[in-house]
Amino acid sequence: MDRTKIDRTRYRSLLVALALMSVACLAGMIAVLQRPTVHAAEWLSLLAGAVFCLACYPPLTRGYRRHDRAAIERVILAVFVVCTLVVLQRLAWGLYGPLIRDPSRFLFRPTYAFMPFMYLGAFAVLRARMALRVSWLIWALVTALTLPALYFNTGLDLKRDGELMLLVWMLLGNPLFILMMYILPQYEDALDRSAAELDEVRGRNELLEQLAVSEQRFDLVVDGLQVGVWDRVIAPDGSERRWWSPRFYELIGHTPGELPPSEEALKSLMHPEDRRTVWERGTAQLRHGQTMDIEFRLLTRDAGYRWFNSRAKAVRDGQGRMIRIAGAIADVHDRKMAEQALQEAKQEMTRLAYRDTLTDLHNRRSFDEEFKREWERARRYERPLSLVVMDLDHFKAYNDRYGHAAGDRCLIELARLVKLCLHRPADSVARLGGEEFAILLPETHAAGALEVAQRVGNTLRAASLPHESAPRGIVTASIGAATASPDGAWPATPSVLFEQADQALYRVKRQGRDGVLHFAGLDDAAGSVSAA
Repeated sequence: MDRTKIDRTRYRSLLVALALMSVACLAGMIAVLQRPTVHAAEWLSLLAGAVFCLACYPPLTRGYRRHDRAAIERVILAVFVVCTLVVLQRLAWGLYGPLIRDPSRFLFRPTYAFMPFMYLGAFAVLRARMALRVSWLIWALVTALTLPALYFNTGLDLKRDGELMLLVWMLLGNPLFILMMYILPQYEDALDRSAAELDEVRGRNELLEQLAVSEQRFDLVVDGLQVGVWDRVIAPDGSERRWWSPRFYELIGHTPGELPPSEEALKSLMHPEDRRTVWERGTAQLRHGQTMDIEFRLLTRDAGYRWFNSRAKAVRDGQGRMIRIAGAIADVHDRKMAEQALQEAKQEMTRLAYRDTLTDLHNRRSFDEEFKREWERARRYERPLSLVVMDLDHFKAYNDRYGHAAGDRCLIELARLVKLCLHRPADSVARLGGEEFAILLPETHAAGALEVAQRVGNTLRAASLPHESAPRGIVTASIGAATASPDGAWPATPSVLFEQADQALYRVKRQGRDGVLHFAGLDDAAGSVSAA
């Protein structure tokens, strides 16, 4: 029986006791009123007792509904005080009034027989130890009232009718009755212990049920997320306890019997390129109080190396030492492959946007952007910048004679030859369109630009690419160069420098093609053209 049932039983017992006491007081009042000689104090005290018992119903009910045990006990004590006063009043009236002086009267009054019911009522509605104290108090008050009355009014005459019975009842019967009740506190303590143990067991069962529900909910969430959970507990002595969930083993294609949940086992599965860097990065993240978030490759049984992501948090003690690390691992291989494919696609799109698809040289867009950057840098730092433009001679005739496929192969070969002529990483070559090419030469004066242009012309001529429609029977090029230098007149814009190189190129074309000319020598007429 738990505490709630005990309180409910005491509450109902008290209701019954109040009803019985009310009835007893009213019955006593009726009996008093039927006597020939009636005193108002007698029946008024009985009426007051009945009214008080009925008035205790509302506060008693409120205390029970609010589970206020203190309020209930206050009502109970008040009821016992009033009932005791009523009993003492009735006994005092019989012991010190005219009735005791009549030798023919029977001294053992019905009020004395009512006392055990008061004891039983105390044990029914109060805790056992409190009921014992209340019972002894009632017995002591009644005894203190009765013995002096018998001594002064009857001289303790044991031959008087009922006096011996009264003394035996008061001095032996009532104490013996109360002493018999001393076993009740032990029963009550045992009951309290049993109730406490039952509450503890019930609480433990509820916790176990909640734990089971939480574990089931956790398993459902983990299964839904398709992640494996791991846990690492670090003891004060440095020993560790590790755990991997069944889903963890399922992701890597192993079973707990095949692979223990240890650091060595995990490292043995990790890709050699990831072992040291991943471990160091994850440890550093946890050391700085961050959420560990790392990606690595593990060797699975059936699918080879696959990408996984692991996220974890650490728990620290008062000294900041990590005592527990728990996290989850998820297979992100498909996402990783999709990201890599997307990155490659972006790189390819960038390459296509900035590279010539035929020769794999820079295209016109890439050339314009790089030309602008190098122009601004040269202006800012007052450094020279040279530009070389070239155009294959009679290339339309080449296509007409050999076909466009052969023309494409010729352009590819020309791109290869030009790149061989550039010896610095900063130099770049671009196909501007058709058979027109440009070479950008940062940090290069006019002499250096002319040297590079001549090297390209010589290399192309040395390759002897057949071209029967050309005057010389081989593929040649017209090359023009221009230089922006802080030593001379700096062109206003990059396009001005480009126009200067283009003018030099067309001067070469007008003077017979297959030559090199720098814009600075345009005023030198034909002597400026070098057919290296």
